Amino acid sequence: MDKKSELTEGLLEIAKDELNVKEVEYIDDANKYVKYIIKPQLKTLGPKYGAKLGKIRKFFEVCNSSEVVSTVKAGNTYTVEFEGDNFEFSIDDLLITSQSAEGYNAQSDKGITVVLDTHITEELKQEGV
Repeated sequence: MDKKSELTEGLLEIAKDELNVKEVEYIDDANKYVKYIIKPQLKTLGPKYGAKLGKIRKFFEVCNSSEVVSTVKAGNTYTVEFEGDNFEFSIDDLLITSQSAEGYNAQSDKGITVVLDTHITEELKQEGV
């Protein structure tokens, strides 16, 4: 069953009313609205890679964080060769935080991301008056 089909039309109308949302749009990729920030989990990666933690930090600064996060959240191991060393990361090896894109508020839970467009248009300002 498609996750978006779990929300009935009646529940959707209640959510729209409670959140003061005018329109709901289903998207397959939230990467436009969410940026992931990854840091190494020192408890697991420290004993495994020791002095190579600096390279791991550097990799996390330049990597496609969405790709890494989606791989490990799916239960898979993310494997990469970076600056001559091979690394493997599981979900337990990463400290993942998310940051919403400017003008949006995004939250994720259990594989579903909800994004609110927080841009205030002139029309919305007038409606508020």
